[in-house]
Amino acid sequence: MFGVGFWLKDFEKIIENKQIAILITNLLMKMILRSSNKFEKLELIRDYQILNGIGRKALLEAFNNLKIDSLVFSDCLDINIETIANFSNNNSIKSLCLNSCDFSTNHTEIWNLLVKNKSITSLDLSENEFIKSQFEIIIESLNTNKTLTTLILNQIEIEFTSIGKMIAKLLRNNKTLKRLRLNKNVITFECGNAIFSALCENTSLTHLDISYNSLDYRNCLMLKTMLQKNTTLISLNLSHNSLGESGTEIFSALCENTSLTHLDISYNSLDSRNCFMLKTMLQENTNLISLDLSHNSLGDSGHLIAEGLYKNTNLQFLFLLNNKFTIEIFKPFVDCLLINTTLISLDLSYFSELETKDKLQIQLCLKQDKYVNVRERIIIYDFEKDLGIRNLSSPYRTKIRYQTLC
Repeated sequence: MFGVGFWLKDFEKIIENKQIAILITNLLMKMILRSSNKFEKLELIRDYQILNGIGRKALLEAFNNLKIDSLVFSDCLDINIETIANFSNNNSIKSLCLNSCDFSTNHTEIWNLLVKNKSITSLDLSENEFIKSQFEIIIESLNTNKTLTTLILNQIEIEFTSIGKMIAKLLRNNKTLKRLRLNKNVITFECGNAIFSALCENTSLTHLDISYNSLDYRNCLMLKTMLQKNTTLISLNLSHNSLGESGTEIFSALCENTSLTHLDISYNSLDSRNCFMLKTMLQENTNLISLDLSHNSLGDSGHLIAEGLYKNTNLQFLFLLNNKFTIEIFKPFVDCLLINTTLISLDLSYFSELETKDKLQIQLCLKQDKYVNVRERIIIYDFEKDLGIRNLSSPYRTKIRYQTLC
């Protein structure tokens, strides 16, 4: 990793004269760029705009000859046309990240140059403030792009309703885009309607992340239709949307969906009203491999989920952390694993309601010989030391929930 911001901050601690610190930073940058022609990641944070002409010239001269897999500009308020022109000609760049940058000037020229690059497969434009005309230029440049596979537009500061149709047009025209992330954008009904309608026809997107978007019931109805018609989407992240009872529409659609393998619907205020449809979905769905229902309030109706698992032959990972389950819900899950041999990992962690006597009951239950092959498949993270249960949660759960879903 190459970090200009890191150098400048460290030298300013030692050298009171800021101009001297900048000069030393520029010289060191020039030396390092000359000493190596390959960077896995070149990252310029905050202080790119502080570099004087010598430092910028050294960096820009090197762009055309450097082999860079990932190029990151973050919090840079002076990304000028010269810089964009240089890296748009570098065909070693696979991943380009322009986070929290200022595109208030020369945006037309910048994106016209960017579209000429034929190597970038991942583009991250998160946390930027665009005006509508700027965003139109970006989407137009990507409509015919044949290399981009990942587009990240998290927390875009723009009136999001106005860009729903643009993203929908992209989903209809671009045939290579596989992953789309739209975190923390308040998706209105009009915007969601345009995007989900386009996904009914899209045949290339495989991963969609629309977490933290305050989706409402009307959005859920459109999502339901999309899941019933789309045949290529394999991963969907709906976490942190406060869906509540509306989540039932998603589970209903999954009774018919034949492509989705990973669903994260954690932190959505799901409760007992969702459990019957959850049971039906688990009995009828034949392709879902990983389901995250963590941090909801499924409560005493959780036994319906356990009943659904008896007939399920495809789910391998089920996350039910912090769902206000009581001791009465625990045994049905343990018993279902005697019949269900497909489920590899069942996470029932954080039994905050359980008292000491309840923990002892679980311990005695799992010590029975008939549960010898069940113990290794259950995770109870809070008190695995007390129960002697293997803890797979931290690295394993992270891999499933984030690498696969994002």
